Amino acid sequence: QIIQARQQQLPACRNRLERLQAMRGLVDATRETLDGLTAVDSSPLDRLRLEAAGVCKSLDEAIHSTEVVRDRIARTTLNIGVSGQARMGKSQLLQSISGLTDEQIPTGPTVPVTAVRSRICNVLGVRRAVLALHTFKTFRDECLHPYHQALGVGELPYSLEEFRRKRYQQPDEKDLEKRVMYNRLLGMQRAIDSYEGFLTGEERHESLDGLRSWVAYPASSDEGSDRVARRYLAVRDARIECEFPLSQVSQLMLVDLPGLGEVAPEAEGHHIASLRHEVDLLLLVKRCTPGNAYWSEKDQRAVSVIDKVRGVIEPRRDFVFLLVNTDPSGKELLGDLLSHINTSVNEGENGKHLLVLHADVKNPAEVATRILDPILSHLARRLPEMDAMVQQESNRAFSAAQSAVAEWTRQVNELAREHFGGPIPDTAQRADELRRDLGAALHDLEQELLQAARQGDVPNEPFEQSIEACHQQLREWLDRSVGTPQWRTVALRSIKRDKSSAGFANDEVNRLRVEISRRYSVLDQVLQEGIRDIQDRVSDCLSSCLGPIDGVHSGREYLE
Repeated sequence: QIIQARQQQLPACRNRLERLQAMRGLVDATRETLDGLTAVDSSPLDRLRLEAAGVCKSLDEAIHSTEVVRDRIARTTLNIGVSGQARMGKSQLLQSISGLTDEQIPTGPTVPVTAVRSRICNVLGVRRAVLALHTFKTFRDECLHPYHQALGVGELPYSLEEFRRKRYQQPDEKDLEKRVMYNRLLGMQRAIDSYEGFLTGEERHESLDGLRSWVAYPASSDEGSDRVARRYLAVRDARIECEFPLSQVSQLMLVDLPGLGEVAPEAEGHHIASLRHEVDLLLLVKRCTPGNAYWSEKDQRAVSVIDKVRGVIEPRRDFVFLLVNTDPSGKELLGDLLSHINTSVNEGENGKHLLVLHADVKNPAEVATRILDPILSHLARRLPEMDAMVQQESNRAFSAAQSAVAEWTRQVNELAREHFGGPIPDTAQRADELRRDLGAALHDLEQELLQAARQGDVPNEPFEQSIEACHQQLREWLDRSVGTPQWRTVALRSIKRDKSSAGFANDEVNRLRVEISRRYSVLDQVLQEGIRDIQDRVSDCLSSCLGPIDGVHSGREYLE
């Protein structure tokens, strides 16, 4: 339903994009005309030419933000990104959800393993990988350039052969970070023979058997060898398609990214670029183990990076979930970690800034009930609101671009009237008349609605009945589900197992929040009917002055 609702907005979004692109074309054409004028004082022309650059910038921003909305609502999947520091259990989580193994989603106990961003899609009856391969140009720009820039080793090679022959100056032995980068760059150079034949820019279909060498770093024992193969360097992006054993949603995609905090130039920038506008929700994984059972500076930096991905979406807890991986070695420390997170991140209030889940990511049953269920319920409730925030940002850019174009066009018309005379339509006068008519119509509607609300004449019986029904149903559910002898038995066992009440309390708070939200979500339908009525009346006011737009006469589509 979420995906269908999104795609219903596509025609209006594409319409807006076409209008913006048409405006951009008209502004460019007008600039060319101004450049060809010779019989006009140069001073006003220079001013208009200078302001045209700002108008074009405003239009380009509006076009970009509209493209972001278009790509977001055109997606045919719900996209969940999985991120975090290396070795926190991200890959094990993805294996539990997808049913894949180390051969497709590599894991490692000590060093980072994931080398390529992978999209893992739930596709019924299919098992394959689609690899998007680099060309030499994209390999040079995306793989070599960050290392050259960080190491300061001169210009980029213009060909693979030049890269093969290039001699790199060693960094200072005391600069350990640069030494790591230098060794990685030499490893890429020595392994050219293993991937040069794949730098074709094509799509390559691979069986899931044997996929590891395309998406994972070599084993640490092989890293020192001059003959180690690095086929992953030819892969720009991997799309893995298989049937998920756990997913309750068929149209689900998981985005697996290399770990935050790896020693690699521009790693965090690449992380941001990989996620921005591509995921609907981000799951940040942290493993609870001895020595890691607290909220660290690295964890906070990871959240700061993710905030750049989140963009305009507020609050943070809508977009980011924190998943504590309850490693068996750290189960006794779970309560301490949850308490420290609550204090350090949520200011002592559960879920204030980050919603916290916890589960053993190696346990598919726990992953299903403790991770997937609450995340999918959350998306069902909050994703439309997140979409609306992105749309509002696009609306702001669109309005700013319209205003910039209108003002610049007015100045161009004034210049034309002053120097050439002729029958130029008085658009300013007509615009004033239109504003007066629209303002009067909308003011009358506003006063009518306000008066009805103040006098209590707004029909609210269905809304009140729905509230009463929700309240009664929730009370009955609470009587059956909380505080019963069975509930107390489960609570006591969980507390004894974890040696803390924090884990059970956190689970129960999340369960209650999900259930309350689910039951009261029926009120949205009642409110939507009232909103649709107001939208119809507002669009009637507008269409009485403006007429139909693209064949649409009224309703939400007209307003959009």
